[in-house]
Amino acid sequence: MGRKRVAITGVGVVSALGWSAGETWAAIRQNRSGLGALTLFESPRNGHFPVAEVKGDPSQRSGLGKGSRCDHFAVVAAREAAAQAKLRSLTSDQLNHGAVVLGASTGGMLDSEVYLAGLLESGTMSLDHARYHECAWSTDAVASDQNFGGARMTVCTACASGGTALSAACDLLRSGEATVVIAGGVDSLTRLTLNGFASLLVMADDGCRPFDSQRRG
Repeated sequence: MGRKRVAITGVGVVSALGWSAGETWAAIRQNRSGLGALTLFESPRNGHFPVAEVKGDPSQRSGLGKGSRCDHFAVVAAREAAAQAKLRSLTSDQLNHGAVVLGASTGGMLDSEVYLAGLLESGTMSLDHARYHECAWSTDAVASDQNFGGARMTVCTACASGGTALSAACDLLRSGEATVVIAGGVDSLTRLTLNGFASLLVMADDGCRPFDSQRRG
């Protein structure tokens, strides 16, 4: 007997190419690159490595008010996926068994870096900059925004986090623990990741081209 089949009924994307799956796919078809100069924060690496930075303030699109950059990204993308999947038509029982599984590595680290810098400089700093450090905040934000009452899982397996989340989501559906799952991955540029990968000498100064035979870094 084969395993229970799982269907993807909606997709949501926030990327350096656009604020939706449609915008992102249109840019890909036009062979446009989302790589460019870093503007999100000051860094000695700026100008040396092109980065895939999402332009604009995500909080203005999410309307959350508070939360990390990742939290806002996750909510915006999840809303697009939910709209495609017509999740608003779910019954209260289905919502109560709706789960969210997100893969992440950085979480609110961008704000935590501001907190740490201020703490080292002045010896005191508002905890507001560190409150949303945990990656799980993004998962909670999506679940609350969609009124899901089921399992909430946050997986951190470095570059494989998003893929691991999809696998875990399939397990929840096949086991019957969840009737519907919003799953995916979310991360934001941070000083630690940019400088960390640069120190490992794995950054490409001519742009990221993972499937190019002439790729570097």
